[in-house]
Amino acid sequence: MKKPSIRHRRKNEPRRTDKGFGMLIFCLFLLISILYGQESPILQAMQDELLRTTKNLKLQKEKPPYYVAYRIDDKEDITITARFGAIVEDHSERTRNLYIDLRVGNYDFDNSNFVAGERSQFTGEENFTPLPLDDDYDAIRQKIWLATDAEYKAAIDLLAKKKSVVEHKALTETIPDFSRSSAYQKIEEIQKIKIDCDCWRKRVKEISNLFRNYPKLQTAKVVFRFSHLVRYFIDSEGNKQVTNHFLTYIETYARTQNQAGANLFDLVGFYAQKPFELPELSFMIDKVKAMAETLSLYTEVKEEKEYTGPVMFAGKASCQLFYQIFGKGVSDTRKPLYEQEPMEKIFEENTGFLAGKLNKSILPDYITIYDDPTAIDYQGAPLIGGYSVDDQGVKAENIELVKAGKLVTLPMSKKPLKEIKQSNGHGRFYNGVARNYISNLIVKSDKTTDDLEKELINLCKEKDLDYGIVISAFSPSIPKTIEEMEEEIYSYFGGGKPETPMLVPTFVAYKLYTDGRKELIKGLKFEGITPQVLKDIVAVGKDFTVYNTLLRERFGSDSYLPISVVAPSLIIEKMVLTSKEEKTKKQPYLTHPYFAK
Repeated sequence: MKKPSIRHRRKNEPRRTDKGFGMLIFCLFLLISILYGQESPILQAMQDELLRTTKNLKLQKEKPPYYVAYRIDDKEDITITARFGAIVEDHSERTRNLYIDLRVGNYDFDNSNFVAGERSQFTGEENFTPLPLDDDYDAIRQKIWLATDAEYKAAIDLLAKKKSVVEHKALTETIPDFSRSSAYQKIEEIQKIKIDCDCWRKRVKEISNLFRNYPKLQTAKVVFRFSHLVRYFIDSEGNKQVTNHFLTYIETYARTQNQAGANLFDLVGFYAQKPFELPELSFMIDKVKAMAETLSLYTEVKEEKEYTGPVMFAGKASCQLFYQIFGKGVSDTRKPLYEQEPMEKIFEENTGFLAGKLNKSILPDYITIYDDPTAIDYQGAPLIGGYSVDDQGVKAENIELVKAGKLVTLPMSKKPLKEIKQSNGHGRFYNGVARNYISNLIVKSDKTTDDLEKELINLCKEKDLDYGIVISAFSPSIPKTIEEMEEEIYSYFGGGKPETPMLVPTFVAYKLYTDGRKELIKGLKFEGITPQVLKDIVAVGKDFTVYNTLLRERFGSDSYLPISVVAPSLIIEKMVLTSKEEKTKKQPYLTHPYFAK
């Protein structure tokens, strides 16, 4: 099998050496740090306050912090939004925020991995302190000092509550709360990219103007966003980094209703790290047109009742399948301890369910999966999930997760598991918590089929079926508005949390008849899905698709995770699909004014 072309972020990393030479390298790092610190008031303020904190911060009768990390995110954002061919939002923003990870206790038991009643994560945001935008050493250090003092006192209180809860719970086993990591220092030069906003305004308007040709669609918007984050990180274990992080995307959202009044919506996005890596405008226009046409067709597609048989996941749908079952299954594997058990039920997430399958076969033996945060593209297609250093200051590692069908390891943060104690550079902050999470998930197969549709037809004939189902895309996970999130939270207390399916319903799907005919069908939901479905893969195509997405809860939130998945199309031998229940509401009484002329 030809080895895929994957370009990586770094080519000249320091090699491991003997202790004598290692000490020389450490001294050089120290010298560089001192010189750099003199040039950077931000890093100097972090370094000086960290030294003072670790030496002197201690309340009477309380232990000092055993670990302290400072992270400063200096971020520039440009956002341009258009609706129906007109710009409705156009602004740039600069923020500089401080995040502190301060731990009291020890590596085995500290104030982390615990949610107290009043810290119920309703906001879904990480605690932070805004810092001055000027590079003023004294002003920045004063903010760090006050924030550290507050975090230390909160950590002491939280540890006391955690001890009380643990004493009253019959815990079957204890796992350390935190792990050490080897010190890693990386100082990048701060990069600058000049954005031609006039050019992007024209492009956003041109894409948005397409929706004047689709009278069946009720609303649509196009968003361009460019983000440049300079991250400063330093901790008491000797990690020190300054790194650049870029993200650029154009997302198009469209909504309408079918004849029964059920909501229909779709999202098509184009993602890269830097603006010049986005596709050509003509390519984006073609994709948005296809989305608008498909959405318009679905306003009249008849409902499909049920289906049992082989299912083909084509292109993007295959990537989404692997992310929803495998990617989420190996991520966020260790849940926190909750002071109030109802909170655990409310905020339980459908992740980490594959942790118990470690060292077991979960896929056919011809499939291998690895996660490579150091990769920046795959055969020329940009990957957005990568980084050189994770959010906990640990050097990123390319890890083989599945070897010959067997789950051999997990992406790891500095939050240990019983089976795996050390981080492999996959600690990512999302919604205020450091989680072990995938970055660039890449699926490979040593056994491929030239024509998957022909393979699906043959399977249907063997099972005496008139047709099989081909899924091109799942229902998009469009971020919620603040109002929608608040309504969802309040509904938890009224009727309980709705069940989260392992696979979301399909959006674009069609019947492939044994004579080659194709017929578009309405979205279906999956029944009885478990991770076992991955072992039922019977055919894999020679193609591959790069799927970039953002994991985020709501619009406008700065808490998001860029993720990339590369996977071939595939066929699962047998699945059960049924029609999904849909909420309906009355359509607008009057037609869109533009089309009423």
